[in-house]
Amino acid sequence: MHLRGLRIQEHHQESILCGIIIAIYLAGMILNDVLDVEWDRRHRPERPIAAGIVSRTTASCIAVLMLFAAAGASAWLGPATFTATLLLIGMVIAYDVLHRIPAAAIIAMSACRAMVYLVASIAAQEVVPEPLL
Repeated sequence: MHLRGLRIQEHHQESILCGIIIAIYLAGMILNDVLDVEWDRRHRPERPIAAGIVSRTTASCIAVLMLFAAAGASAWLGPATFTATLLLIGMVIAYDVLHRIPAAAIIAMSACRAMVYLVASIAAQEVVPEPLL
């Protein structure tokens, strides 16, 4: 398999995929804290953003950078993997925004979990095109 001109082994593809999923998961956790900062100040003041240890801006930037890095890495694995990864990222953001609404939270979290398997299965089956040069 080629990674945009670089020859990679199958275990490297799996490592990249694991990194993508982990980055999206961690970014989702960070965004959840960013969006819940007011609730956390009242109910969980020890949380890093609520306690003022990490600024909301810094946390937001880190989460966005992680999501861009995950999307970029998934593009190396092929166009279908990239598309599925973008859908997963969208579902994670939807969950973070809607998680205080019980029915929406259940649907969004279920979609997130299903998308992880979809991204992995697409990445496992996708044939990455050879570089043009």
